[in-house]
Amino acid sequence: VFGKAYAHLNNNGIFLFDINTQAKLNCHIADPPYVRHFGRNVMIMNVTSGGRGLTNWNVKIFETHNGATFRLHEEDIQEKSFPVTQITMSLRKRFRTVTVIDPKRTRPSAKSETLYFVCGK
Repeated sequence: VFGKAYAHLNNNGIFLFDINTQAKLNCHIADPPYVRHFGRNVMIMNVTSGGRGLTNWNVKIFETHNGATFRLHEEDIQEKSFPVTQITMSLRKRFRTVTVIDPKRTRPSAKSETLYFVCGK
């Protein structure tokens, strides 16, 4: 992915992306399913461990159909996080500059939940 992003950038281009850290994913796994009503529809999102370092986001949307029944739309979305040092080392093999930003802290730490990577070609 990083190689393809680099190849598509103009000179001095910037590749920007974010990740959920494993700490944040672990918090979601520990939480009960999230339920949200919107209009006459309902969404239930349950985050579980998928094994082998994967996190599974099971999203179910119950769409009101004909006023009395529901139509189920369901998707499993798998996500994996990697240590910031591993990501940074991989990026530095290609990019001239790599900056890691924690939007909630002065600098990234073990408590970081979301990290932004700004990579310059």
